Amino acid sequence: MSRRRANTPAASPGQPPPVLTELQTLDSDLAEAIRASLPTGSSALPEFLELSYSYGDLIVNNSQFQFPPDRPPPDSFCDRFAPHGIPLAVVVDKAVEIFTEGPGPFTAPLRVLYPGEIFGAFEAADHLFGISAPSVSTYSISSGVRSIWIVAPLGDRRLRNICWSFKSDRSHFDVASAIAAERGISWKSRIVCLPYALLRRDGGELSPLGVYILKTAWVQSTVHRKQFSLDRRIAELCTDPDYLAYAEVVKHIVSVVRGLAPAHRAWDKPGDVGGPFAAVREEIETRLRKNNARNSKPHILMPVQLKNAHDFGFFSFHKAVPGMPLGVKLPKYGPELARATCAILSGRTRQPVNLPQTVALNESSRPAAKLTFYCRGWLTENAQRGGQPFLEHTELSKADFGGQQDIYRKDSFLLSCVRIERNA
Repeated sequence: MSRRRANTPAASPGQPPPVLTELQTLDSDLAEAIRASLPTGSSALPEFLELSYSYGDLIVNNSQFQFPPDRPPPDSFCDRFAPHGIPLAVVVDKAVEIFTEGPGPFTAPLRVLYPGEIFGAFEAADHLFGISAPSVSTYSISSGVRSIWIVAPLGDRRLRNICWSFKSDRSHFDVASAIAAERGISWKSRIVCLPYALLRRDGGELSPLGVYILKTAWVQSTVHRKQFSLDRRIAELCTDPDYLAYAEVVKHIVSVVRGLAPAHRAWDKPGDVGGPFAAVREEIETRLRKNNARNSKPHILMPVQLKNAHDFGFFSFHKAVPGMPLGVKLPKYGPELARATCAILSGRTRQPVNLPQTVALNESSRPAAKLTFYCRGWLTENAQRGGQPFLEHTELSKADFGGQQDIYRKDSFLLSCVRIERNA
């Protein structure tokens, strides 16, 4: 088991700190900005603070920075690293998730940060401009991604302590955490807090790092700066007064297309950058097999940002799925919400909508994304044979879920959902 690291090793006077070598491989522009901002000559170099967090640990809890449970804060931490409460930090290993409250025990993902990406840029920009009031609303940051959904028959009581139902006060993140704790899995993300002393020169002018952080804050504020154009776009789409109540979900889907909000996609890559998901999936699969449960393999859907052409993800219209922030209330959920959203985006609000259906979402007179709406239907033949009617997907592609394993097609996430694929 790895030990938590202390402050990064001190460098000799005039020598760059060792952490720069690691940052160079993650973001060479950031590393160069730090290097160019270091004091010259025999001046002592400011300290860099390195912290490690286990899966699910809160790094920021409702805009309050949290230290790892076994790591006390160093002296003068706020003065040196976080004068506005949140430090300026770089993710250097694994991923972290910025999130807010969602429905019930679930969280709503805002953004996932990967190695080389920064949080705390807004607070640093406030500091540089002398702004005391926070420029962003309350948020939290988790070590690893926690707004996950596990596609598997978790309602089977034979799964014991990982059995889950909608009446439970637990989320699927709690299921994954329970498995990680039971199996003693050591999974840690790692961040490096950058000293505020490097943001300005001795004369008071911005350092190269200060300029870099202001540019980063500007880029990260895209979601806020584009809010007006987003609202105008939703007004253009929701022209039918009867459909105005669905504007929030339409806005969310357009935000996903623009890369401003996450979608969900099946974890299918080695490395477990988002969490200990290989072990979690293996444990669920083992228990299902031991109990002769359904033959479908478990799939862990995690939040992802659609940044490039052909990136894809899913959004579920089920009320309990982690996607929309707490407080967003829609008149209907499930298949009816899927049909209403499809009707708005296809411009067919006065005609009946049958699913599945594919819609091209145009932005600036060209298709920005392909949206495929799915909705499972009742199979009446089974009911006629005396059995209970059940729901099934025939259209969902295995390629979207790893390519080889069967999908548990009766999962609530898949009851009604949309596959979103960027064109550019």
